[in-house]
Amino acid sequence: MTQHHFLFLSPSGSTRVAAWAAAEELGRLGAQCRITDLSPVLRREAPLPNPLPGECLWVGSPVYCDHALPQVMNCIAELSPSDGRSAVPFVTWGGICSGTALLEMGAALERQGYAIMGAAKIMAEHASLWCYPNPLGRGRPNQSDLEQMRLLARAVRQRLVDREAGKLAGRITSTTLDYQTERNKNKAAAASLEAAKRRASPLLADGARCSGCGLCVDICPVGARRMASPPSPDETCILCKACARCCPQEAITVDTSGFLERLRTMAAECGEEQETRVFL
Repeated sequence: MTQHHFLFLSPSGSTRVAAWAAAEELGRLGAQCRITDLSPVLRREAPLPNPLPGECLWVGSPVYCDHALPQVMNCIAELSPSDGRSAVPFVTWGGICSGTALLEMGAALERQGYAIMGAAKIMAEHASLWCYPNPLGRGRPNQSDLEQMRLLARAVRQRLVDREAGKLAGRITSTTLDYQTERNKNKAAAASLEAAKRRASPLLADGARCSGCGLCVDICPVGARRMASPPSPDETCILCKACARCCPQEAITVDTSGFLERLRTMAAECGEEQETRVFL
């Protein structure tokens, strides 16, 4: 039976939850799974595991600025060319627009020789709205969303079983993931995390408040913060704001004035249905 490898980056935890829902369903069906959270890899605490022969690779990323995180795309690009392995890209998105993240991940995996067995975009609570009582995607992914991941897991497993039995197995191509309107694709083409970082204020700690505990350094999912006086981010920061959420001294402040209203306007302009969707 085909083994499965889940590889993901999950700054706020939603992508991890989605990955575990699929992995647990595969485990229930008798498949072996291994889990790689990219955060320890990016913090240089662990090596990136090599894909195993015949392994089905599940790659997960949150959507940032209409795209998958650069760190996830870099990991795909660094994969050894596939010898016929299969892959399942999946993204979590916070209710504004899922952009072209899935399309780009699928195309990148195909360039490495992977066959796409399925894909998913999972609705999640917007990570930048943690300080609001009613954020976009509040309470998501919920059980209905996670059941969609279980459905995907069952379908992918059956396709792989059929392929091993010499039967004609279903699959999709990256063009299946080209679901956005032309307007949204043009918007995504003009958007980037780097552009957002140029517009945003850096997540600097207030030296008068910072106690030097180092929690923000330890919790950064990409290892972007350095222990200084006070701690500060480097160029790999992804603006996830995990440091601001965790700081016990509230030394890292984020200007959220009017933020929710702007994001709701952006979501309305995008027009994407705020639901989880599986592609098979």
